[in-house]
Amino acid sequence: MNLNQVTLPATDLARSVEFYTRLGLVQIVDALPRYARFECPDGFATLSLHRVGSVDPESGFTIYLECSPLDRVVSELQTRGFAFESGPLDQRWLWREAHLRDPDGNRICLYEAGSNRRFPPWRIAAPGPAASQTRRAYERSAERYHDRFSTYEPYRQKILEFIDRVRPGGTVLDLGCGSGANARLMTDAGLRVKGYDYSEAMLELARRVCPAGVFELGDLRELPETGTFDAVLASFCIVHLLDGEAAAFLARLPTLMKPGGLLHVSFMEGREATWSTSSFSDEPLFYNYFDREWVAEILTGAGLELVRTATHDYPEKDGSTTTDVFLEFRSDRPPHPSHPPGTRSLSTPSRGERDTPSRDS
Repeated sequence: MNLNQVTLPATDLARSVEFYTRLGLVQIVDALPRYARFECPDGFATLSLHRVGSVDPESGFTIYLECSPLDRVVSELQTRGFAFESGPLDQRWLWREAHLRDPDGNRICLYEAGSNRRFPPWRIAAPGPAASQTRRAYERSAERYHDRFSTYEPYRQKILEFIDRVRPGGTVLDLGCGSGANARLMTDAGLRVKGYDYSEAMLELARRVCPAGVFELGDLRELPETGTFDAVLASFCIVHLLDGEAAAFLARLPTLMKPGGLLHVSFMEGREATWSTSSFSDEPLFYNYFDREWVAEILTGAGLELVRTATHDYPEKDGSTTTDVFLEFRSDRPPHPSHPPGTRSLSTPSRGERDTPSRDS
């Protein structure tokens, strides 16, 4: 199901057609004086006008049109004679809005929200079979996972390079910390580490591998308030999330970083999602693959600066290779108190429609 058409009442269609054309919509149906239809210049939604005898301007509904960059669009419209009732103003729900009315008094909100429209930090998590089956696989293969990756030199080297760029003695949030191998490298370098993982078996192993770290059970889709850190490590943790879950998770990461903080995100590149066994588990796990541009757009849209990109060709057990991507971002400026992190995202990146494999839990 897709909401892509809205019809508004209008008493004088010629007047309203002129208004919406000047606003920037493109007329595609002309059945005056009874009906007219427009399409938005961005996306595929349409808006219609239908003639009525009268319009109640206090009917309570509002038409929302996303614009980017909002402030420039509003300024241009004002120079063309459009009168705004308010805005542009930041809202507590992480949208930036400007309000006006059409000739019949219908409310219109021009806004920009970026990923916060569909994936605000408080989006309700949707636990499903992908998470439960994958968690069970990790519970039964924690030791094999640690043996496979704790000494895998290409990954180990990337973490050591990340450590060199973290403030000496700084705090690090290790999300999807696994067996604690990365946390051990960081604490050995004098960093203070707090790790989260949703596998009890992994956490038990992490506490043995890295006794200097602090580890807690937690679902990446429902992280509690954890404060802010000098660095955040998200090493191959989004690979078990659905598209929407990954987008919501990524959009929250800047809120966990101190000004000037460093973020490391790694994942497998691609457009597919699949169930597969692995070098450490005979039980299938859910794996998702992502475009680096998609990941970067969410995080740069949330106010971070992409400062480093690296790749590695990982040899799969069937002889093929998978491209691993390692991205680092920097938070150079503190968020403005009236402009919460994430609200400056100017567009909502889309991976397009695709089927996501499912599996009974």
